Amino acid sequence: DRALDLVERGHIEKGKATILELLKEHPGNHTAHFGLGVVHAKKKQYDEAIACFDKATEIFPYYAPAYFNKGVAYKEKLEPTNAVKAFQKAATLGDPQEDFVRQANDFITSLEKSLLETNGIDLDTYLEGEKIFNDAFSCLQKREWGKALDGFRRCLEKNKKHVQSYGNMGICYAQLGRKREALQALDKALEIDPN
Repeated sequence: DRALDLVERGHIEKGKATILELLKEHPGNHTAHFGLGVVHAKKKQYDEAIACFDKATEIFPYYAPAYFNKGVAYKEKLEPTNAVKAFQKAATLGDPQEDFVRQANDFITSLEKSLLETNGIDLDTYLEGEKIFNDAFSCLQKREWGKALDGFRRCLEKNKKHVQSYGNMGICYAQLGRKREALQALDKALEIDPN
């Protein structure tokens, strides 16, 4: 607690040194791993922070603050799907009276409202579409153009306004030598998001 207090007051390196000493003596202490995650988050080292929060919940799977902070790190990394999953876990495990649980629920509610207003879909549909998109994007990275194209089409069945799917379909069509279809997909992406 003293180490985290130091970190919160801006004495990050001093707090980190204390936490590292604790980890040497108690490598299985979930709160020490959590504390190191907080240090990394303060330094905007989000991947390292997430790894520490994962270690904390691996040791103690019911540690709601670690899930919440993991959600914040994913939010900062602009990974809303992972942020939602972490916030949902924090809200499920945490005391509804805790401020962090309210913040987690507020994020989820706000995102769902935004999705309904802008895309006309609910949060579950969005998350399903993102899973399909990530699989398709993995195929694109492996230069599996046809498989990627099928995945992006399936993503669009979930979320008709998913601009990244249209853009990536343009890449796939271009790689397959289908110039007209590539231009149509890219035009559709620009129609949805001119910026």
